[in-house]
Amino acid sequence: MKPANLEDWYRDRYFADVTDISGSGVYDYNFSELLALSDFEPTELNDLVFHDNPTFGDYENRRIIAQRWGTGDPERVITCNGSNEALSLIMNATLQAGDEVVSVSPFYHCHANIAEHIGCKVSYWTLQAQHDFQPDFTQLKALLNQQTKMVVVNFPHNPTGINLTEAQMRELVDIVASVDAFLLWDGAFEDLQFDNQTPTPIALYDKCILTSTFSKAYGFPGLRYGWCIMPDELLRDAQIYKDYSNLYVSVIVEKFANVVLRNIDKFYRPRYQEAAENRALMQQWLDAHQAYFQSYELGGGVTCFPRFKGAMSTQALCDTLFEQYALLLVPGECFDCPGHVRIGFGTEQQTLKKGLDTLSKALDELCK
Repeated sequence: MKPANLEDWYRDRYFADVTDISGSGVYDYNFSELLALSDFEPTELNDLVFHDNPTFGDYENRRIIAQRWGTGDPERVITCNGSNEALSLIMNATLQAGDEVVSVSPFYHCHANIAEHIGCKVSYWTLQAQHDFQPDFTQLKALLNQQTKMVVVNFPHNPTGINLTEAQMRELVDIVASVDAFLLWDGAFEDLQFDNQTPTPIALYDKCILTSTFSKAYGFPGLRYGWCIMPDELLRDAQIYKDYSNLYVSVIVEKFANVVLRNIDKFYRPRYQEAAENRALMQQWLDAHQAYFQSYELGGGVTCFPRFKGAMSTQALCDTLFEQYALLLVPGECFDCPGHVRIGFGTEQQTLKKGLDTLSKALDELCK
């Protein structure tokens, strides 16, 4: 399997003592905040038994997920150890060597590399920088044929932030349905929309598969809790793959996931509000620094992916920022898109301000 370039970039940098404005999610909650914001009482853990868990996950959690993000049917929900496991589960349960898959690009490594490792022929629906990363549906149509087994997308898009209108989402569904392919929709950023609130297509297309996670919009990446909602026809194959992989999600993870799920808006709303404020600051900064970065309009999610105008490569830029300025960004090379950098604005506002001030200073010095 190909190396995961993004994970390789973070491996020796993520836990360093630096200012991090690179991430794709809102910042993390701690345990005291969980206690303060939720109805959780520690005595709830007294009767917790460390036994096995159902293959598809805790039923009450699946019920809540189905009602909020799905079609209301908990039988179609599988809880997973993060959305990475959900993506791997779906692809291994659905795809075989020789199948044709189309992935949006730039892409998160799981969206394409797993299918390629299985032996699929992967083509790319490229969001092109010269067109401000706007989706070209004519290009998508040209990539599809009757042998296309799956189309993989995520909107709002990581790393660009590009989002679809509801009309565009429906057009995408119609295009995928025209070749009877599965539509794998990574919905990790669904609740980080600002200008428009486009629903996922899970209720519109019977071959839509939806994944999501606590890691991006809700502030609990360390729980490693995600889920997928899939058609009935795939459930048996998914069950078989689970039997050969991790079997189920730990009962202790499911317990704390239940706390988050039953109090989801109490955790979501404060982070969303701060992200919206940070978004305005980020846009102001981008507008004021067009000498260094191409003009960029923020979309959904909490990331942007502007083109760097300087002479050095973005890999070299981000290496220098980390080593000399203790500042963490992600180079576009991690997404096979050199010349761009990913900046995240989901962090605490004081961290964002510090990071952008440091970036301004560094650019002034490096781009003389």
